[in-house]
Amino acid sequence: MLRGAAQAQETPRPLRDSKLMGEAKFVDVAGVRTRYFEGGQGEALVLVHGGQWPASASADGWRPIFDHLAARFRVYAFDKLGMGLTDNPKRDADYSIDAIIQHAYGFIQAVGIRRAVLVGHSRGALPVARIAVDQPELVSHLVILDSNTLAPDDPNTPDRTDPPPDQKPPTREEIRRAANPYKRISSRMPTSKLNIRSVSCPKSARSITSFANCATDGCGTIRKR
Repeated sequence: MLRGAAQAQETPRPLRDSKLMGEAKFVDVAGVRTRYFEGGQGEALVLVHGGQWPASASADGWRPIFDHLAARFRVYAFDKLGMGLTDNPKRDADYSIDAIIQHAYGFIQAVGIRRAVLVGHSRGALPVARIAVDQPELVSHLVILDSNTLAPDDPNTPDRTDPPPDQKPPTREEIRRAANPYKRISSRMPTSKLNIRSVSCPKSARSITSFANCATDGCGTIRKR
């Protein structure tokens, strides 16, 4: 029995993937084609991922916990404005947190949600918090995960350093090395699961250039994670 337990500890479990996210869907949000996933039954729960241009974050990041949440809620996970497979902003001036908030709220309206639990991770925290303040009747509960976005300014918090617009997209091996702090996951992450499609496509290249132009022009974006 002890030997069996030892063997179980030595054998890594396969990377958990979602069975309930299903195929991606798309909805028009004020002219922006927006990708999302939905699954489960119960009270609506909306997941807002972190990251900002030119990061490769998307709704796919919720896959490891999607099914757990879908066991109790009707879960919606969408790609934020200009991220994943959601269209880029129509104007450079919309590379801003205000536009991200409006797009998130627009998505909730577009899929017909009247009341929901809102969950924001990292830079997804500010959109859900702003929606909760502006539209309290919409939000039953607000959940913020691992975010410094809403924290007071702290001189010990380093500024985010974005890569130059002409930098090549990361390779699969570079993405794997960047995941080293999460060795328990990255060590058994198959190459096919490494998401470089969204950072390699022309849409991403355009967003990097537009975001850089916007930052130079002082459009104003959140620099904390």
